[in-house]
Parts: sequence; structure tokens; C-alpha cells
Amino acid sequence: MSDDQIQQAVTSLTQELTRTSSPDMIRALTEAVTRLDNEAAQTGVLAGLAHLTDPAGRDAVWTVWNNTRHAGLGDWLERTGWVATEPEWLYWLTALKTGRLELFEPAGAAIIELLLRACADPDPTVAHNARLAFQQLKNPAAQAEFFRRVIETDQPLVRELALTVSYTPLDPQQRALFYLLSEQWDKYEALDFDRSLLRTAYQVGNEWLQRRITDLTRRSGRADFVEVLAGGRQRRRLVEMTGSEWGVVLALLSQEQAWSEMWRLAQAAPAVWSAPLLRRLAEAGWQPAHAPEEQRAFAELWRLAEKCSPAGLSLGSSTRSQATLSGHTGAVHDVAISPDGQMLVSASEDHSLRLWRLPGGESLKTLAGHTGEVWGVAVSPDGRLLVSGSDDNSLRLWRLPDGLPLQTWQAAAGAVNALAISPDGHWLASAASDQTVRLWALPKGQTTKTLAGHTNLIIHLAFSPDGRLLASAGRDQTIRLWRVPERTLQQTLTGHSASVNGLAISPDNLLLASGSLDKTIRLWRLPDGKLLKTLAGHTDAVVGLALSPLPLPGDTGGWLLASASLDQTVRLWRVPEGKLLQTLTGHSEWVTRLAISPDGQWLASAGYDQTVRLWASDLARLCHQPVARTSLADLAWVETGLAEKGLSDLERAWLEFLFSLLRWGRRFDIEVETASPHILIGEFDIELEG
Repeated sequence: MSDDQIQQAVTSLTQELTRTSSPDMIRALTEAVTRLDNEAAQTGVLAGLAHLTDPAGRDAVWTVWNNTRHAGLGDWLERTGWVATEPEWLYWLTALKTGRLELFEPAGAAIIELLLRACADPDPTVAHNARLAFQQLKNPAAQAEFFRRVIETDQPLVRELALTVSYTPLDPQQRALFYLLSEQWDKYEALDFDRSLLRTAYQVGNEWLQRRITDLTRRSGRADFVEVLAGGRQRRRLVEMTGSEWGVVLALLSQEQAWSEMWRLAQAAPAVWSAPLLRRLAEAGWQPAHAPEEQRAFAELWRLAEKCSPAGLSLGSSTRSQATLSGHTGAVHDVAISPDGQMLVSASEDHSLRLWRLPGGESLKTLAGHTGEVWGVAVSPDGRLLVSGSDDNSLRLWRLPDGLPLQTWQAAAGAVNALAISPDGHWLASAASDQTVRLWALPKGQTTKTLAGHTNLIIHLAFSPDGRLLASAGRDQTIRLWRVPERTLQQTLTGHSASVNGLAISPDNLLLASGSLDKTIRLWRLPDGKLLKTLAGHTDAVVGLALSPLPLPGDTGGWLLASASLDQTVRLWRVPEGKLLQTLTGHSEWVTRLAISPDGQWLASAGYDQTVRLWASDLARLCHQPVARTSLADLAWVETGLAEKGLSDLERAWLEFLFSLLRWGRRFDIEVETASPHILIGEFDIELEG
């Protein structure tokens, strides 16, 4: 038979079968097309299938194409113009394949996710038409969902698509964000020429949005956006600016060589940021052009700023309670501070976690989902993930900074009592009620190893900063040291006469501290586990420990160790010396857990009184205040502090700089005692009300 005869015969047979056959037979015929080597037979089958009118039969043909992605079948289907009827996702996929883009005009919000996936489809026609379909969307719900993706996510594809659509948000503030975050600079400038829309959006936005705007500002090198971060060119909100925002301001002003503006800002900024601003000005060789008095003041301030280091603001003998965070309705079991020092997480008996802004202590968000008490929290080293463990037998993974729930993992062994994340962020260690430690791979959550050996409940876990050791402690009165790479037990430390409830390892990996229900703290040398010293002083169980990430200032050095106790106090020690520096009181019930900020300047304590307390030295508190927010009493405190004996060189350096900065601020007629809500400094009107 000739090819024409084969084609004609196959066409007739297929056409006859399609009149009476079920979708399964149609599917079998279509699958034959994908396997036939004879082009005439293949063409004959397709010619017969072309007479299909039954929607179920057409759906069967499309299903075969989707499963096989056969090129010839796909080309033929494009020419038919058919669109599948079900399932819904196949309807939209086939509309893209056949170019029926008008079908997308009424589609709702759910279409956005489907189209975004289709943009990455291996079929070039589908991928191309998916991009074009975004331009066809007419439904306000679909457009709103697209705007949300542009503003609330950071996907390159979404930003690229935003450049192609003709619709924009109706709300001017949302439209400004839409243009800005998709980097449509000309349209943004035309809409928000005075930055007022962006300034408002930034101030009311969540931390995720603020971080996106900050990152975009840094990448784009737009020094004119400094006013947005600081609250506007005419109304700067210096008291609310975070460390990362100050870093962007410093980088942008340096890039644009806006030295005069940097100098004006340095005179109003908190001392911790005034000092680096002044050092940068000195590095640039800049000085005020006029007024000898101003030139002398600048020279004195930058000379004093040169001596200032963040280590001088560490916790120590002048530590005081700076804020009490209330909101939990049950005991607070654990606290953790983000790596950038800007967020605190608390876990509670009330089944919730709370996010707080540091250092001010403002409540940001409450995370709900656990159905039992939350005993442990840990933040990943990159600050993007939060893990919580509960006696509802689960671990939950949350995204930071917005607190979005990501995953829930079931701990088959029972209640989760303790958590720790490795310094490289690859591993999560959890302790459950079965007396074992489990290692989970992050972020997917596969269990990779179970470490067994304890003979009673495990209460606390701690990774060494180099990630090579994991310490576990519990009610069997022991501490076990595990080699992380090998997943093997290195050593068991004994000596406590009651449950060991707290652990901390020094930043140099050489010291382990343990706290116990026997009311003592033991200091052990690492890696050999030799007992160095036993610290006594608490009058009840020691249940929480934290070591400062920075060495203490002064000739004796060492590390600051904070201990939490059921005696309702927190004690600060210099270790390994073992000297008690200060006892902190304020909690009205047991103190359970502690966390120290990465810069060593803030301590958070969790208590059974349902509160978290923030502690810092009075010097650190003053150095974090804008000049105009300080008082005459603060100035007097600084002057008195300079007369004290026993100050470290770094503490004295900060006191001298702060004293000079405050006195110079008064020369600008800033009323320190009763500061006006708006203080005029040069051309800047600084808003102080928060």
C-alpha cells in the first residue's frame, strides 16, 4: 500500500472508532501517535481524531500530550484550537498552548500562581503565552494578586513581568511601591517626586518590606533615598532607625560624597552611629568650611570617635532593666535574638511565639499554630528561619522577618524540649521526651541521625561556634559532648548533683558553662572537658545561661556569662575568672532562659511572670538615643561617670565622646531638658515623636 492509501485507511478507521469509543480508547489511539514511526499512519490517526466533538475525548487527547509532550502531537493540537474542559489546570494549560489568551481576561486571583509556573514550562509556546497572558488580565482580584506578588515577594520573574503590564494599583501608595520595587524609576519619580508616598509606605510596612526597600536603596545607590529611611527630608525619625538602615545611610552618603549632610546627621544621630559617621568624614579629609568654633568641635568629636568601639558598650557592672515586654498570657519558656540584633523571639506556655523589635521592645507579631506549650526557639544564622518546638510533639518552621509559617514536622518521639541550630545553618538539633537528640537537615527537615545515650529527659542543647561539637544536658545530671561531623559521642561530663538545665559555649570554643538544679554553675575546658571552676551564689536552681559573643573590655578580658535562676535573679559573671559582676533583679517569678544580642550590648531574660525583660548598661542605652532625646539628667550621669574609678579604656572613650556630643548639641540650641517635638538643626527638621 502507498502512503496515501495507509493514511486514508487509518483515517477512516480512527474516525469510526471516535464515534463510538470511550475516552480510554481515544487515549490509546493518541498514545499510538506518539509511538508510530510511520508518518502516514501517524497523520491518518490525527486526521481521524480531528473529527472528535466529545469534550471528554478531547480532554483525553490533551492528557496524552501533557504526559508525553510529543512535539508532533503538540503542533497538531495548536492548530485545532481545542481547549480542555477539565481538570481546571489542564484547561488553562491548553488555553496557553493554543493561544486562547482572551480566556484569561475574567480569571481570578488563583490564576497568578498557575501563570507564574507556566512561564517556566518546557514548551516554548506555553511559556511565551503565559507571559503574554499577564497582559490580558482584567479581573481586579487577579490584578490585585499580581500587585501583591510584586510588592510582597522578591521574585525576578515577577519584577520582569511588571514591566510588561499596562494596569497598575489604584491606590497611590501601592502604585508607588509597584513602580519602585519593579525598578520603573521614571514612572516612580513622576508619581512620588517628594518621596511622601514611599516614606509613608516604609513607616507602616512590615520588616520584610522595609528590608526590601533598604536592599533596593543600597543596590541602586540612590543617596536621595536617605530621607526615606530616616523619615523624610523634613521630618526625620532617628529614634526608630535600625542598624541596617544606618548602615545604608552611611554607605549612600559616602558614595555620593554628601559630607555636609553626613556632618549634620552626625550631630543628631545616636552616639553609636554618630561615631562611625564622624570617622568616615575624617577618612574623607572633610571638615566644616566655616566657623572656627564648628571646626574645633568637629575635630574634637572625630578624635574622640576614633577611640570608640562597640565592645565598650557591653553588659557589665552598670546593667539595668531598660524595658519589660508584656503580652504573653503564660510563662515565657525561651527567647532568641536574630543575628542582626533587630528582633527578639519569645516562646510561651500560652502556645504562642511573639516577635519583638529591638532595642525598643515594640511588639511586631504573634505566631500561632502550636497546640501545646512552646519550649524552645532557635533562629538560623542568616536570620531567615525560625524553628520552634512544643509539647504538641511538633517542630514548626517559620520565615523571618514576617513570621510566615513554612512547614510542620512531627517529632514521633514526643514533646520537643530543646532546640539548637548549627552555626552554618545546615543542621537543627532537637531533644524530645525519648531521651535522644535528633539531627534534622535544614530547611527540608529530613531526620539524618539520632544520638542516644542519656538516661533521662534532655533539657538543653548547645552547638559550639565552630560547629564541631554539640553539647546536651538533662535530668540524668550529665553533659554529653558529641562530635557533629562523625555523629559520635566524644565525652560525658559528670559532677553536678542534680539535673543540668542550661548550657553555653564561649565564642572561642574553649569554655563550656553548665547550670544545674544544684544551684551551681560549672565551667569546663574544651575540648578535653576538664573542670575549671564551680560558681556558687544563686539561692535556687540555675536553669538558663548565655555567653556574650564579644570579650569583655579591660586588661583581664574574658567573657561575660549571664545566669538565670529560679531565685528570680539574673547574675552576670566574668569567666573563666568567675568574678560576680552584678545581680539583676526585677522578675517577680522564676527566670527561665536568656539571650544576648550579637553586639553584646543587650540581654533578654524570660520569666514565669509572663514577661521578657531587656537589660543593657546605662551607657549603652544613652548611646542608642538620638541627641535630642537625652536629658540634662543624662548629661549629669555621663559627667559623674567620667569621675568614677575602675572604668575600662573603652567605657571611658564612650563617656568622653558622649559628653562632648551632648555638650555640642546644646550649642545648636537643642533644649536637652525639655526637647521640643521638632528640633531644627541646619536645614533638617527632626521629628522626635514615635
